[in-house]
Amino acid sequence: KLPRGSVIFLWQMFFDSLFHAYMLIKTYRKDAVNMDMRETVRWRVGVGDVDRAGFIRPSALALKLASSGARRNREEGASKDRIWAELKAVWMFRRIRLCQLEHIRLGDELAGMGSGRTVCGNEYALRGELYKNGRLAARADMIMMPVVLGSRKRLLCRDIEPFFNTRPLNEVSPPEPLPAEKGLIYDRRRHISMGDCDTQARHFAFHSYVGLVCRETGFGDLEHPLIPLLQIDYIKEIAPGGTLDLGVLAGAEGYFIAGKHLSGKLCFRASCRYTGG
Repeated sequence: KLPRGSVIFLWQMFFDSLFHAYMLIKTYRKDAVNMDMRETVRWRVGVGDVDRAGFIRPSALALKLASSGARRNREEGASKDRIWAELKAVWMFRRIRLCQLEHIRLGDELAGMGSGRTVCGNEYALRGELYKNGRLAARADMIMMPVVLGSRKRLLCRDIEPFFNTRPLNEVSPPEPLPAEKGLIYDRRRHISMGDCDTQARHFAFHSYVGLVCRETGFGDLEHPLIPLLQIDYIKEIAPGGTLDLGVLAGAEGYFIAGKHLSGKLCFRASCRYTGG
């Protein structure tokens, strides 16, 4: 007969496995076919990646997921360094949708995986995944586009395809844009500092939006929450020194948040929800 403590531990392990499977199926139930995912990088979670309690910060999670996916582009010929050298262009994000299934802590060893690219009109979709101890810990689907930095001219996929040494696999289902939220009250104001910006493109970095969204929707008030869903639509970039007016709406399905420039033009929309806090 097992000791009571051992029985409780086994039940906890069982329910943890069920929760992991449930979240995976609920969030990615369309992925019935195995995709061509390849390991692109190994990460060790460092001090700069975590909060005071030693859990990975949302912005660091997004950055590692995006890097895991984008490194597949580099392996297949269209690295950011190459398109910059030949076209003076950079990759910019249009949308990111991520899901966290496991806690990631200081010192954890992660395997980063990247998908082949999917051509979506004149944009590309990619997937990045992080595995911890052989289990899927987080996943992000991203839509990116190449843009000439100086003029902000959007390039077409046909301008970038010659850089690749493989054909597009077209396996990633690109996340749909978030709907506009009517009646949102923009009653918060935030200033954008140089420290939050991408040094090459000189705009608010894509992963800094993740940190902003989580801070404004109470992530830090919870005790070690997971992020089963966070989506950001990047609409009009903002430069260092700029100011955003923010509106936040809490509902049964989580939070909706949007930011707009002082001119009134929309900068981004986001939706998120947390569990376990």
